[in-house]
Amino acid sequence: MGTVETFSEMRLALDWKSRELVAALWAYFDESGHAKDARVSVFALGGCVSSVERWRSLIPDWTDTLTEFSVSALHMKDFAHNKGEFASWNEDTRQAFLARLVGLMTRDIAAYIGEAMALPEEWRQRPDELRTRLKDPYHGCLIFCMRTLIDYSAHTGNFPKVNVVLAHHPEHSGWANILFQTMREETGGNRFGSLSFDNPKELVPLQAADLVAYELQHYLSDTKPKGREKRWPLEQLLTKPNFFKQMTFRGASS
Repeated sequence: MGTVETFSEMRLALDWKSRELVAALWAYFDESGHAKDARVSVFALGGCVSSVERWRSLIPDWTDTLTEFSVSALHMKDFAHNKGEFASWNEDTRQAFLARLVGLMTRDIAAYIGEAMALPEEWRQRPDELRTRLKDPYHGCLIFCMRTLIDYSAHTGNFPKVNVVLAHHPEHSGWANILFQTMREETGGNRFGSLSFDNPKELVPLQAADLVAYELQHYLSDTKPKGREKRWPLEQLLTKPNFFKQMTFRGASS
């Protein structure tokens, strides 16, 4: 994949100057679990942060890996449950594929940010119409991730701006945009550059973010309650700078 295609893949703004592009961090976030689903016990929002240079390194190698394994994209829910394009894979193929992608993340991603929220039984048993009127766990997780992103950007000191790309979910996009613009007015908010939304099936960095979100959700919903060892992918994420948080969602009124 050439430079032009790489920038197109990242949906970088065409009217920006090259110097401004290179001098920015790019952060991508996706979610795992749908809080409105009463069967979901944990919701997580996870993301990956790195420089343009490192994303330009990761994207073509990730795409080549997808091509080599004859899949269109990584979607961790399908991968973990042997569904969709992954349904016919044996365990050796699964391990080789995941090891390749996690290795690319370890090589090129600078830091991970994410929050997982346990959804208590009393929240999940509320009627659908009541859950709809209450604040979604996505809200609290996004606030934590954006504030942590500001702090991380300030700590690195090498990048004056950080641009954010969220996986597109129509039910959240409007509120997320309002939050982003509000946080611009907070201390350090001037570090925020652009906010955009995109489809993980089409944008490689959002697939990496999906992996982070899935591992956070799985840890809080399965690994930790059952006293099991951390999964190998999570262990690899923890070798890089990471800012992960766990909470119990209270379902405060809007």
